[in-house]
Amino acid sequence: MSRWRGIRRATSAGALFGFGVGLLLARAIFIPARPSQIPGFARDHGFDPRMHLLRFLVLAVCPFAGGLIAGALARRRSFGAPEGSRVHAGRLEEGPRRPVRLLGSLVLPAVTAHAITVWMFAVGAWPAAARGPVLWLALLFGGSAALAALLGRGDLEGGACFLACAAPVLPLAFWGSRPRAADDLAAAAALCLPILARAVLGNRDGTRRVLCRLAVFVLLPGSVTALAAAATLKTPPIADLYEDGHGLLPASEYLRGELPYRDIVPGHGLLADGLLAAGELKVFGTDYRGLRRAQKLNSLLFWPAFYAMGWAATGSAAFGFVALLVSFLCFPMLLFLRVMLSLWILALALYASRTNERWAWVACGIALPIALCVAVEFAAYAAIASLVAVAVARGPRLRHLRRLLAGMLVSGASIAAALAGAGILGLFARTTFLFLPSLLPAYAIGLLRPAAPWPPGLANVFATLSDRTMFLYAFVAVAVTFCGAVLPRAPAVGALARPLLPVFAWAIAATASVAERRHIGFPFFVVPLGLLLALRFLRGAGGWRSSRGLLAAAALVLAIGVWRPWRVARGLAVSAAIPLPPAGALSIEEPPRARGALFPPPDASAVRATADFIRSAGLSREETWLDFANATGLYFLFDRDCPIRYYEVPFYESEEAQAEVIASVERNPRVRAVLVSTGLPSEPIDGIPNAVRAPRVAAFLRSNFEPFFRRERVEFWLRRSESRASPESRPPPTGERR
Repeated sequence: MSRWRGIRRATSAGALFGFGVGLLLARAIFIPARPSQIPGFARDHGFDPRMHLLRFLVLAVCPFAGGLIAGALARRRSFGAPEGSRVHAGRLEEGPRRPVRLLGSLVLPAVTAHAITVWMFAVGAWPAAARGPVLWLALLFGGSAALAALLGRGDLEGGACFLACAAPVLPLAFWGSRPRAADDLAAAAALCLPILARAVLGNRDGTRRVLCRLAVFVLLPGSVTALAAAATLKTPPIADLYEDGHGLLPASEYLRGELPYRDIVPGHGLLADGLLAAGELKVFGTDYRGLRRAQKLNSLLFWPAFYAMGWAATGSAAFGFVALLVSFLCFPMLLFLRVMLSLWILALALYASRTNERWAWVACGIALPIALCVAVEFAAYAAIASLVAVAVARGPRLRHLRRLLAGMLVSGASIAAALAGAGILGLFARTTFLFLPSLLPAYAIGLLRPAAPWPPGLANVFATLSDRTMFLYAFVAVAVTFCGAVLPRAPAVGALARPLLPVFAWAIAATASVAERRHIGFPFFVVPLGLLLALRFLRGAGGWRSSRGLLAAAALVLAIGVWRPWRVARGLAVSAAIPLPPAGALSIEEPPRARGALFPPPDASAVRATADFIRSAGLSREETWLDFANATGLYFLFDRDCPIRYYEVPFYESEEAQAEVIASVERNPRVRAVLVSTGLPSEPIDGIPNAVRAPRVAAFLRSNFEPFFRRERVEFWLRRSESRASPESRPPPTGERR
């Protein structure tokens, strides 16, 4: 065992040394903006956006390099396998795995899920409970535990499975505008159905097994999913002309018979940016009410993904439920579509790595090309995590890799054939692998500095770690060091460390989004699971009473004190009991596609002004405008054709793209106007005026269009008569700002 300890210590020391070297190297890297760099925040602030990505890459690679080199040197001095282990097929064999007692492990999760189920309806039925929601939830937890003991005649394990009979009330949470009586009925049913089931079905072993599966597959994931619905669906969705336009404009174009990439460029991915929404609009209705119906359906797969990741990582449904609940308390929401498939792929990779199941590797490979069509960046994170899962997997890794690649080949070939049949395969490949990466200088704004500096002492440690940026940076620092220390030992990785590495790899890869666009929230989708797995690893096999267990318990108490989850419970109670839309948000009946949503005042003003402009200019149904203000949601709302392939100005900053836009507008007589201003925050993305981002297009518009309509900050220009139109457009000086 001493030889193996020597290798572990060497890789750990090498990873720590590599992290220090990476910090020094990263601080020394500076790449100034290039003269030819397209406009954006990076050029305005004098840096090349590749600088921050390179810094992050160096910081991520150096610990692994240090651990790899140190481990190789240690192995040269220590020949043979670690004592107490068996070497077979190039991997470290572990002892037999102990089976998990499924029913016993479900007592606490089943009681918690049942209490949540009653609470989400009771807090809405009796608003007075919202004044003390945490105490109310604690009382219901005690009541659910007492009910389980009663149903099991004192046997908690036997009675907990009957709590799953409350599952039939969960769909009521998706009935957003339900009457108060429905909440009363649902809360009462959640309490009475387990009692009725016990009386009718008895307590036979077969009944308990069926109900246990109902708890595992429905009650545990369904309770939190329904809680998300109960807290968000009582108010209409809030429209955003900028963010919604990313998906709704392409969807509107597809409904008009146009093709992706040829007629409109999806910015995040083919499915996430329009194709899925187009199908949803066609099935559920072409307004925000239809979108909300589709959102409810999609949400059924979002939160269960977190449950699946925890379960797949450990083989414990109880751990999966804890991971699900902690994740929800960290970022309560109904749905984030772009990340969903990536999380399911991570769950498949964790399961395959732990169990050595052939179908799981193939399924993981099949899903990766589909994820590329959903959201490009999240597909990359899932691919990196899957490769790490292969590296640390049980069983022959080369065979796992072949199965993963076989699944990718089958799925990729099918997608390629479908795209080729539509005539857009080449455009898909060029857009995904060449065009979208070229937009990095237009969007990158560099690493985000923490809002709270690290204090000189420990007095302010809670305030420091409460800052999300500081917390994420600390998490990533630990993750890259841990991966650097453990990955070089692969495949000799223990059962507790094995699921940590793919999760850490996903979070590290997603942190590249922080270096590019400061999307702090992206890595946080797996941070709670990573923290729970880290606590599990830290505790080890010695239990909570060991020194490692006490350290893990202290870390858990610190995390609870930092994040204070009871604050989220209060907010959820208010949302479920007394839902209030944002101040000033308005509902709009015209145009018809706006029905079912609430619009913030600036967005509502832009919609009303656009309707007035269309009437003033006498635009026919076939006539449209060019959006030069990044409010492409207006195209969807008014069912107008987007005359160019790009849905926002930063997409066409290059000389070639600007020439394409000018040619498209010039030869299309149906483009009678241009939207030059809305007053929305998204109009100058990152504070860079659109006339600076696309100066040739701005010059063309000034030469061929003239002011026609202005209301508040919304301004449309109308095309000049042919006699006044300028045949040539001379670009203004590069630094000219509108």
